[in-house]
Amino acid sequence: MGFMDKLKGAVNAVTGGAAEVKMTWEPEVATPGQAINVTITVKSTGAEVESDGIFVDVYGAETFMTQPQSEAEADAMDELEEELVITVEEDLDGINETDENTVDEGPQEDSRTVIDEAYKICDAFVLAANEEKTVSGEVTLPGDLKPTSPEYFGYHYRIRGRLGAFGNDPDTGYKTLQVGG
Repeated sequence: MGFMDKLKGAVNAVTGGAAEVKMTWEPEVATPGQAINVTITVKSTGAEVESDGIFVDVYGAETFMTQPQSEAEADAMDELEEELVITVEEDLDGINETDENTVDEGPQEDSRTVIDEAYKICDAFVLAANEEKTVSGEVTLPGDLKPTSPEYFGYHYRIRGRLGAFGNDPDTGYKTLQVGG
């Protein structure tokens, strides 16, 4: 193996370019607690690839607005702020300029992860140079997932196929997964 081949192998390990990965699944709208049938095709981009297996990653989050602080929390923060202002005023040797401008941040966007799972659908194998391999399997989503929300706020899910390999795993990139009720 020449220097350029080694360099290309190192770049592929870092970038995930050692293989191309494609995935299809059905049904298009998944049902919590039901199986999704997945088909993943991996193809070496030139060199042999040692794989830990083929995986399906499912990620989902709920996006929501947080409420402003309760009055008790706001009062506690005000007391803490007053203590800080007094300390700063004392440190400034009698200079009593304070900034009375406060910002009420109001509701803010936040999110929480509801699923972040990797499902192994094929054991470790070696993908020969320029070889293509197709595997099929099933992924069963947890039964407590909420349906995908039609608007920005609510529940949203993503799915990807991934070839476990040294360095950055080659993958399909995340695609939107619709979850029905």
